[in-house]
This record gives sequence, C-alpha cells and structure tokens, in this order.
Amino acid sequence: MQINDETKQNTEEIIDSSNNPNKEFPKTNIPVLETCRGIQPVSRSQARIIYRGLDSFKEAVLDFSDVEYMGQGFADELFRVFHNNHPNVILTPVNMNEETMLMYQYTIHNKVTVPKYY
Repeated sequence: MQINDETKQNTEEIIDSSNNPNKEFPKTNIPVLETCRGIQPVSRSQARIIYRGLDSFKEAVLDFSDVEYMGQGFADELFRVFHNNHPNVILTPVNMNEETMLMYQYTIHNKVTVPKYY
C-alpha cells in the first residue's frame, strides 16, 4: 500500500470513489495492541481511543493478537458503554487468548450498572 502525501483529492472524493452510495465504510480492522501503542489495554481512555470514529462503520474487527490481558475498565468501556451508545455497530473481537476471552465474556454477560452520582 502506498499513500501519496501530495494528493489533490479530498475526503469526499475518496469516499465517492469507493462506489458506496451511503458514503459509509462498512468495515474496519483495528489492531488493538498497536492502537494502544504497545501497552496492554487496561483503561477506559485506551478504549475511547479505540472507538473514536467507529460510529462511521457498520462493523469493527478488533484484532487482539499479542494482547496478553485486558483490563475490566477497557472491556466495559468498549463492549458495554460504546455498544449501548452505538447498538448498530458490530464489534467483532478476533485472536483473543483465553484470558482476554474470559474478560470479554464476563463483560458482555454481566451488564454492570454504574451508579449515577449527583
């Protein structure tokens, strides 16, 4: 893949060239560890970095290759908070090890209720 730094096309022209009448990109792939700059994903702020702009897609494939563990805050923010705010976006985790899969399953099966503070 090559990127031309001196392109004259704007974003709309690039989207139009994809022959997509809805001007949506159907799917994106996100390498979780790379997006978290090589640090294991544990915090809500890391999850927010992951999901920034994901509402433009119909599906996001989250690649957990080389992720050894996932923090509860990260998992909750991504798989509960983001999903509740964007139910039409499909999050598909792939390449999870046993530990990250257990945290994922815990998060999606135990819908944690966060108390409201006034």
